[in-house]
Amino acid sequence: MARILLRHGISFRELSELAKKIYVEVATEEFGVDGRPTNVSRVALLTGMTRRDVRKVRIDTEEEEQRSIRRMNICARVLSGWFQDPLYCDDQGTPLPLPESGAHPSFHDLAKRYAGDIPVTATLKELKRAGAITEGDGGALVATARDYMPGKRNPAAPAAVTRSGSVLEDIGNTVDWNLVRSPDDIPRFERRATNINVGRDSIEDFREFVNREGQAFLERVDAWLTEHEIPDTQQQPDEVLRLGLGLYWIQDEND
Repeated sequence: MARILLRHGISFRELSELAKKIYVEVATEEFGVDGRPTNVSRVALLTGMTRRDVRKVRIDTEEEEQRSIRRMNICARVLSGWFQDPLYCDDQGTPLPLPESGAHPSFHDLAKRYAGDIPVTATLKELKRAGAITEGDGGALVATARDYMPGKRNPAAPAAVTRSGSVLEDIGNTVDWNLVRSPDDIPRFERRATNINVGRDSIEDFREFVNREGQAFLERVDAWLTEHEIPDTQQQPDEVLRLGLGLYWIQDEND
């Protein structure tokens, strides 16, 4: 998760704020007594947060939260200042080419203003690495991107990120069910087939095998699900649910 988030420009502080929101949501909606939502005091006890933080999370609107999260990312703050601060952009909002240092305006004072105590050179290197800054004529620094995206040179499309998140959610829900189910509950299917002593020259053969057999199996699963699908005209809200099966590749180095 950290690898995915860092590659797509999500800082720890952003993750922390998002996790705080999710903790409050889950504690409120899923840990109530007698089917009622959990109150502030119990949410605070469950999550380890203060009652003040719980209330703040509950009343924050999505728009306010997004603005707060965006401000947290230091590199994003620097770019935001470059594109919005009249000291560093023209009347049309086009960021001015800036010398790295020297007379105002310069990248040095831009970074000092918006990056706080982070060293200017570190901020500059990171923005160059992300492809958000290039060097123009005479060595002036030019902002080429409005948003900070560390993986911009090879980013995943938003739809791909959303799909990947849903895959992780599906796996997590099954693992969670199997961990906390009662003895009378039927476990959900979750199995792996791995071997730690497979030769590297077998990767392509295994890929062909998995693509062939895995696809064929999923097609049979899909056919079964379609056969048991209830037509829209006959559906009752409490009679239908999402049901399925996922397959995923496993590969890592032996430690």
